[in-house]
Order: sequence, then structure tokens, then C-alpha cells
Amino acid sequence: MTYPLRSTFVARNVAAQDAPATAAAERTSRWGISLASRLAATLFGVGFISMIAATIVGLSAGQQLDDATKESSLQAMRSSGSFDVAAQLDSSRRLAGQLAASPQAASSIREFSTALAALPSLSAAEYRAQRLELLEAYEELYLDPVRDSGVAVAVGDVVPEDRAAVYLQATYSLPDSPITDPTLVDDAGDGSEWTGVHAEFHPVYRSVVFQAGLVDLYPIDAKASRIVYTVSKGPDLGTSLLLGPYRGTIVGRAADAAVSGRAPVVTDLDSYKGAPGVPIGAAAAPVIDGGQVVGAIVLTYDGSVYTDRLTSVVDATTVAGETGRDLYLIGADGTTRSDAQNYLADPSGFLEASVDAGVLGAADRAVIEANGTTVLVQPAVDATVNSARDGDTAVVESTGMTGSVVVRALQRIPVDDVEWYTVAELDDSAAESAFVAFRNILVVGAAVFVVALAFIAVAWAERIMRPVRVISERLGGATLA
Repeated sequence: MTYPLRSTFVARNVAAQDAPATAAAERTSRWGISLASRLAATLFGVGFISMIAATIVGLSAGQQLDDATKESSLQAMRSSGSFDVAAQLDSSRRLAGQLAASPQAASSIREFSTALAALPSLSAAEYRAQRLELLEAYEELYLDPVRDSGVAVAVGDVVPEDRAAVYLQATYSLPDSPITDPTLVDDAGDGSEWTGVHAEFHPVYRSVVFQAGLVDLYPIDAKASRIVYTVSKGPDLGTSLLLGPYRGTIVGRAADAAVSGRAPVVTDLDSYKGAPGVPIGAAAAPVIDGGQVVGAIVLTYDGSVYTDRLTSVVDATTVAGETGRDLYLIGADGTTRSDAQNYLADPSGFLEASVDAGVLGAADRAVIEANGTTVLVQPAVDATVNSARDGDTAVVESTGMTGSVVVRALQRIPVDDVEWYTVAELDDSAAESAFVAFRNILVVGAAVFVVALAFIAVAWAERIMRPVRVISERLGGATLA
């Protein structure tokens, strides 16, 4: 027997049970894209856009941080270099002042001057013989090194004509076995009054020169403007600073400045025939006795001390693996007062690049190669020199002495006696390397994040849709039952 009403009810009940499953199926397959896929795409899109924004912000912040770090690093290196150079100059000036203030200074100048005037009078034959000895000895010691540095020099430019100077140098300056270093001789055995004074003062002054690492020490008589004694016993011993080969030299200028100003001074570096091939610096102080200036004490030292100072600063401020840093001094004439770090690392490569860049001439290159230093010869780039003279201390992009692009910072040495500037440079490629590394890490990280985000989005969507599928499957199962 058939029950139409019951059949109709069952049919309607089945249709009602199938409706949620059908609607869910329709929702998950709309436009051919499942709901899970749309959820995953939404999460991925939001994450991807956020990641792009974060990357852009990170790159911008990284660039700003990198620029600030470079500026801070250059400024710190520049300031440290300026401080160290100024400290070295002040130390030399103080030492000259202390020696000149000692009672021994006035006594030594007076006694050496008196003894110099009392030296034995040489006959014409003795004078010629002794001067010839000096000439033969000085040819290799002084004349050849000066010529090798590209400077034309004659005998009269080094060997004195003054008879007293010739006598002293023939007695003390010529090698005499077994003691070939004149610095070590206290008494030459000539029986002169000058030798008696020398035996008294020389050990003290020699100790000062050795301990302070000086090239030489000169007591100078202000009245005669004469070098009455030196520790090293070079070709300037006993010579006049008004006449002869050593007038107008760094020693004479230092003495004049100290005497005229009645105060200790330091000088710019210069070449000196008494110590060829070595950039020489000088410090001097007046010797005052009874209110009168009786002379001056002049100290000379090897100018390479500034290269050593700045190299130490670079080493102290360079982190492991970092390259491209440079720190050097330039003077008022635009040439260097210390060797650039790039030159120290590769002298031939530096000079070749500087010549190719049009900064260095072939003749100056030959002088540098002969002397083994760029000091007083290597010109800085015009823009660097002009910025220094204008007092520009900003961190700017410029061109280095080898033609490479550098980031540069300048600062004047805070010492009134000299016009020197520290130049701190960072090669542009090296300057960008840290940021490039950061950028690469950020980009690689972003790429890894995108891949990871895709997997995470799919897994999340699947997890969210799992209950929906279970409900749908159960509803479908109940209908079949």
C-alpha cells in the first residue's frame, strides 16, 4: 500500500538535509577556486605586501644607518689622526723648551762658541787636505743620496768652506776604525779646547737624542748664528747659518723663529742636506740667560713618525676584514706630510695609478721611488687641497690620489705653527660593501620568507577548512543513511 504523503515528507526531508552540503560545495568551487585556496591567497597576499613594505623600510633605514656609520667612522678616524699628530708636534716643542730652559743650554752654547774661536789655525795645505778628505767621505754619505732624489747638488752645497767647520768635521765626522759612528766618540784626542767641552756635554745630549728618537740636536749661538755643536757630527757641524751651504735650511729657520719669537716653535717638514732622503721636522726654543737670548736649541727628527702615528690610528679603527681606509697628512703646499696607507700597502701600484690619474708626474714618481716615501713630493687632488684651505670639514664624495672615488673628511691640525690637514678617506666600493651585504641578506631573507609564507598559507587554509569538510561529509553521509 502506498502512502503518498509519507513519501513526499521523506523526499522533502532528504532535500533539506542535502541543501547545506550542496551550498558548501557551491561556495568552495565558485569561479573554479576553492574556499581554501582563496583563504590561502588572502593570507599570502597580506603577508607579501607587508613583507615588501618592511623590506623597503628596511633598505631605507639600512642606507641611512650605513651613511651615518661611514660619516661617524671617517670623522672619528680624522679626529684621532689630528689629535695624534698635534700631540707629536706639541711633544717635540715641549722637549725643545725643556732643553733650552736647562742651565746647561746656556753654558754649552757659551763654552762651545769660545772653544770654536780658539781652534787651531789651519795652514792652506792642511785646509785643502782636510777638505779633500771630507769631500771623498761625503760623496757617498751625502752627495749621492741628494742626487738620487733628483736634486742637482755641487760640492759647495754640502761641504763647508769655513776653516773651523772643516777642522771639526775632519776631526770628528770622518769614519775612524774601530769606531765608525761619530756619535759614539766623546774625545777625538786632538787636545783642543773644543774637545774638552765636547767631552763634558756630548754624553748628555747624545742620551737625549737616543732616548727621544731624534735625528740630531743643535745648540746654536745667536750672536754668530753658528751651529757650535751637533750630536751626529754631520756636514753642518760648525757651520754658519748666515753663510755657506746651510743658510736658509730648516735648522736655520727654526732657530730664527724661536729667537725672534722668544718662544718654542715647531716647523713644517722639509728636506735637509745634512740628512738626505729623509723628510725632516724641527722644533726649537730660545736659550735665555740673564734676560738675553744667547742662542737656541734646535731638535730635528724623522718626519716618518707621522706616517707611523696615522697607521696606528687606521689599525685601531679598522674592523676585521674591512678594507679601503686611508688617512694621511697634507701641507699648505698641497703635498703629503705622511705616506698614504694605499702607498704603504702597494707602492708600485699606488704610484702607477696616481700617474695614470694625472695626479703625479713622472719626474716626481722617480723622486718618490728613490727616497722610498711620498712625503713632500706626492700632490693631493686639487679638490682636496681647495677644501682644506676653505676649512670644509663635511663628509663628501671625492676623488682620491689614485683616481678612485672615495668618501672623504678633512680637519686642520690644531697647531698654529704649521698648516697641516688630516685627510680621512674610505674607498667608495668599500664604503658600499657593508650596505650591499645588508641588502643582499635582506633580499634573500625576503625570498625565503615568501616561499615559507606560501606553504604556511596553504597549511593554514587547509586547517581552517578541515572542520567545514568534516561537517559537509557528515551531512552527506546522514542523507545517504
